Amino acid sequence: MLCQIVRCINYSKREKRYLLIDLSREPFLRHFTEMVTRRDGVKFVSFLHEYEDLKMFDEMDVYPTHLKHKVSSYDSVFTEKDNYVDKESQLPLSFDFLTSYPHELLVHETCGGGEGSIYFFTYFSLTRALQEEIKIRSQLLGSYLAVHIRHTDYKTKYKEFIKEIYNELQGKSVLLCTDSIEVDRYIKSNYAGINWINADTLLDAENAPLHIKALEKKSNKDILTSTIIDLFLMAYSEKVVFTKTANGVRSGFSMLATNLNKNKFLLKVSRQKYVDYLRSRVSRVFLKFYFFKRKKLQTIHETFQ
Repeated sequence: MLCQIVRCINYSKREKRYLLIDLSREPFLRHFTEMVTRRDGVKFVSFLHEYEDLKMFDEMDVYPTHLKHKVSSYDSVFTEKDNYVDKESQLPLSFDFLTSYPHELLVHETCGGGEGSIYFFTYFSLTRALQEEIKIRSQLLGSYLAVHIRHTDYKTKYKEFIKEIYNELQGKSVLLCTDSIEVDRYIKSNYAGINWINADTLLDAENAPLHIKALEKKSNKDILTSTIIDLFLMAYSEKVVFTKTANGVRSGFSMLATNLNKNKFLLKVSRQKYVDYLRSRVSRVFLKFYFFKRKKLQTIHETFQ
């Protein structure tokens, strides 16, 4: 999710467009914007939190062109080949991010991750209250390592992994972050020589992925908050250790925690020189992105502020 947001913000800046990020069909993320604040320079970004009638978009000159007259009503489906596509036409729901378009409206509905998620925190920061809560909790923990194992929707060889790194962890305080109650129970019962620190996230008794379980419960705000707290507690640790999935894929959550851990200045409200430095160095959530020409569509942007 964060990778796609960063990608879209970068395109909007370059093309001088307003960006509307539609969170209305992703309950897990509806509270997300309550936990972050925009940094200076990103006033052109707005969030749509609840479903609204978007018929005003239907008469706009839109790209992809197959969405003409149905921006507000089309249905999408995920395919392994083309990511999200329009259910009716089976055509992709995105555009070439290296190209400038004359159209009034651009629509992008695509999932995908990567290491670019860290750049989100050059545009947004956690609220000061949440920053302080995480900072205090990390200080109370003292010196500790962090281990992240994802083992619900993705599967890992976690038994082999924890055996390999046991000597590095033995006798130390270790924050264990996982989405799997199976992993949590196995590791803590079989490796008692480690001072395990309990993560904030409450795991599902049926071993269901947290982001899926959040869709079924009213507690999605609590799940999201605890996930963010665990992410930043890992970032504050001395070192983050994680394992790839069984098919060799690295979890985007693991990579984000590791990158934040290596760039701790982003855990605070960064100074501009650090933000400029990071930008010069260094993508399946149900989101839609709408890009508007700024001059022509300022009133639409103001509608969703």
